[in-house]
Amino acid sequence: LNRLINKYMKIPRGTSSMIINMIIICSATIFLGLNKAVYAIIVILINSTLVDKIMLGISNSKTFYIRTHKPNEVIRYINSLDSGYTVIKTEGKIKSDDNMIMCVINNADYYLFTNVLKEIDPNVFYIISDCYQVYGGQRKEKFPFI
Repeated sequence: LNRLINKYMKIPRGTSSMIINMIIICSATIFLGLNKAVYAIIVILINSTLVDKIMLGISNSKTFYIRTHKPNEVIRYINSLDSGYTVIKTEGKIKSDDNMIMCVINNADYYLFTNVLKEIDPNVFYIISDCYQVYGGQRKEKFPFI
């Protein structure tokens, strides 16, 4: 069930685990009592946060370096996430006038963003690195605990 939610809802594995466990705990509150249910919810929150941090790293966001044949569509999607981007002129082994898009994406949008990139351009090339500090630019904080 966890993998299905993770795959089809495009959310981190720890968050999908938290959703399932919260449903179970809320339905079991009748048998456990309110005190035990509250403690169980606290443990679930800590556990899901740790799972996401282990899976995605301790940073709150990722830097994407994207090379695509459909840059306008990728930029439109980045704008829909309230994130900024920078277009960098590139030159590589294959002579072309391609550009690279650099953007910072919040961990809450990480899974969805990678899947949408592949949908927009199946031949997309991207590199992801941890981003520990962002100053200036256009960036909207989402779920600071993730």
